[in-house]
Amino acid sequence: MLDLHFENDGLIPVVVQEEQTREVLLVAFMNEAALQRTLETGLAHFWSRSRGTLWMKGESSGQVQEVVGLYVNCEENSLLLRVKQHGMAACHEGYFSCYYRKLNEQGTWEVIAPRLFDPAEVYGETPVAPATVPGPLAPAFQRIYGAYEYLRDHDLEAVSGTSRRLRQPDLAWLSQRASEELAELAGVLAGTHKHANQIEDTLLEGRQVCYWLFLLAAALRLPYTAFSPDVTLSQGFDAGDRLDAAALEGFTQQSFHAAIASGLRLVGGACRQLHIPLLTLAERELAELREKSYLKDVVA
Repeated sequence: MLDLHFENDGLIPVVVQEEQTREVLLVAFMNEAALQRTLETGLAHFWSRSRGTLWMKGESSGQVQEVVGLYVNCEENSLLLRVKQHGMAACHEGYFSCYYRKLNEQGTWEVIAPRLFDPAEVYGETPVAPATVPGPLAPAFQRIYGAYEYLRDHDLEAVSGTSRRLRQPDLAWLSQRASEELAELAGVLAGTHKHANQIEDTLLEGRQVCYWLFLLAAALRLPYTAFSPDVTLSQGFDAGDRLDAAALEGFTQQSFHAAIASGLRLVGGACRQLHIPLLTLAERELAELREKSYLKDVVA
């Protein structure tokens, strides 16, 4: 592929560099499949030697890397990947770069950069409290998300705008659309944004927020259990999360992965404010998806 010289194990080392600052973020490895996936999606994919699997940078944390340029060295046996780093940090330890330690005069490694997130919070499993989740809620949202995964994995761009958005994803734009719909949902709750009545408008805007957040998750190729929307919506519903100016500002400053969780919690809180069952939200979306002939079997 591209006249590259892969090692005997089928791998080639890749230096990842932040486009604007030129700071080296990490060094990883690609095989031909990872390189092809990177070129197809515009997002950095690598081969994990420890796990023996293909992985997308940020698939668990949301700290994805948008490819700006790909370069090869003179001997064609290593690559330089220049990226736009989304989220707070590239290193799984919570630092912007994996090279956050420097050899000091005492001959020891000294941490020279701030830790930007707690790895336990980002990579830890979300506790599931089954008692707080209505029985039919999880299967309903699983069918909805499954429909978006289907549209991502099958070329239906000719008949589906959703398929086009997922097959040619712009993560920043998807997040921005979710932010805009959250602002409209906040307007519904405040009485400044009106279509029909407050309950119907909350269902409409709440579904729109979920739609864009689900597309963001699907574009990131998150498995359903990586963000568990049924649980997260229920947590926001139970806690009565408030959708206000501070919450909106906080949403726009988060990584993609964190934004998905906080956005869903805010929708859950909005539904609680107007006593709207979360299952009603899911049923409205499923009903609309079933009207599309190419999804009838997927969401049946």
